[in-house]
Amino acid sequence: MLTGLRHRIPADVLLLFVVAIWSCNFSINRYGVTRGFDPLAFAGLRYLIAGIIFTAITLRREGSIRPRREDLFVLFAFAILGTLVNQVAFFYAIHLAAASTVSLAFGTLPAFVGLIGIAQRVARPTARHWLGTVVSFGGVALVAIGGSSALSGDLGGVLLALVAVVTFALYTISLSRLSTSYSPYRLSALISLGVAVPMMAAGGHGIATMDWGAVGGLAWGALAYSTIVGFVISNILWITAIDASGPNRASLYANLQVFGGAAVGVLLLGETLAGLQIAGGAVIAVGILLSARRFRLPRGPVTE
Repeated sequence: MLTGLRHRIPADVLLLFVVAIWSCNFSINRYGVTRGFDPLAFAGLRYLIAGIIFTAITLRREGSIRPRREDLFVLFAFAILGTLVNQVAFFYAIHLAAASTVSLAFGTLPAFVGLIGIAQRVARPTARHWLGTVVSFGGVALVAIGGSSALSGDLGGVLLALVAVVTFALYTISLSRLSTSYSPYRLSALISLGVAVPMMAAGGHGIATMDWGAVGGLAWGALAYSTIVGFVISNILWITAIDASGPNRASLYANLQVFGGAAVGVLLLGETLAGLQIAGGAVIAVGILLSARRFRLPRGPVTE
């Protein structure tokens, strides 16, 4: 199926479609967690359903999802725990701050990937990267300061968004240790199920006390989109597109979701961006251009 899709649709079109899906994800996830869903309940259900779907796909393609014993530590310590912290931070970030604000904060991802790569000695420091890092952080500072309405919530959301970015950067680099041994489908199944269990346990109180009757149809639709389209379908399309175009080209497209997410937040949720936040977005764009040369997104899975 994916081979036929790759031949029928150009890789650039697939990449743009994935970016459009991810851009909508910020706002749609925020809608879900501010319209009745407890953030951990929303994230836990998302991972549980996605894990079941990816398990079914993997079993059909490969016959098993069992990992090798020697990979269990890396899988648990980096992929599962990293994703768990990432998703808790991400969903509380979009609960506290506007989707457009959180989206712009994700513009620091190339800088953090580069910094962690330097710390782990898998990348060499360059003046260009240090400049891009400083510029990116300056842009995020402008975004946070520009959130004049509900500033404390915006600041808390921005700080949690940066935690999500750092953990995703760690996940991005550590995933390379596993992606050479496992298919993206098996990794998606293992990580999704591994995250779903502690996520549901951590969100047990919220799940038990949440007013399920107050969750409207659109909020359930947000969960369905976030899980089926924003997670499962986007990952399948990403895997297909990156196989055709290569990671370097795909990473350039991935940066567009930062600004697409901000635009969708304004258009879909009626959010407003202050002048300082718009200026911060422009500064972040410069930081991405300076840092992106060393930025690599994983072949799969991508979980925002």
